[in-house]
Amino acid sequence: MAKGDDAAPSARLNRTGAARRAVLREKGAAARGREPGAGGDAGAAAGGQGDDPAVRGRLVRDLVHVEDEAVRAELESKGYGEVRRGKFCLMPYESLYLMHAGRLALDGKRAATFDSLVSALRRYDEDVLTRFLVYRDLRSRGYAAKGGFGFGADFRVYERGRFGDKGASYVVFALAEGAPEKAGALHKKAGEIEQMGKEPIVAVIERRGEVIYYKLSTVAFGRGGGRGGGDGSGGAPPPAPGKSKSP
Repeated sequence: MAKGDDAAPSARLNRTGAARRAVLREKGAAARGREPGAGGDAGAAAGGQGDDPAVRGRLVRDLVHVEDEAVRAELESKGYGEVRRGKFCLMPYESLYLMHAGRLALDGKRAATFDSLVSALRRYDEDVLTRFLVYRDLRSRGYAAKGGFGFGADFRVYERGRFGDKGASYVVFALAEGAPEKAGALHKKAGEIEQMGKEPIVAVIERRGEVIYYKLSTVAFGRGGGRGGGDGSGGAPPPAPGKSKSP
């Protein structure tokens, strides 16, 4: 992520390249017999969620419709899916997560693969791989995550074990390392999110595929420290959401 306030406000976040390189690196590691996962973290490998249900669905545009009521109930209890126009659907990043974990099968003439699903979903969202990588990392750490919270955010994230009991605690922006983002815009978003009682977080996908979290704080802006106006740590990653250091 660009440092300081110099990034052009109209610059589009080029998030897809880093995400695709991260997935390709994982496939190479798997082919060589090594455990894939962000930054070599075995906990993030292939989703790593053996307790998720086996799901069968039908891809309609960028959503996967799930009709089995028992599967739907289990998915909802774990924080998956939304109802759209009367249909229970998996969001694109959820579909990729479950497909990557070997828990999702799609109806159709040809057996769908992770790559074919990525290609289909990218027609509607070029940044779907970036969102998938961050979503998978959050899930591997035990967090439930749902779609954005406004402000251009990618996810609202719930404390471990508290989904369904209380509202989201964190609002997460997913970015690739080196992508430009104007610090002034982040400052405004951080202030508004903090006023709503949520903690703003930037999830940065490094070039090796590791996801690192930076706590955004209105206090930290203007200090000149920290990558992308984060927690002023000079690039040292704070812990995952829920353990972020105060600036």
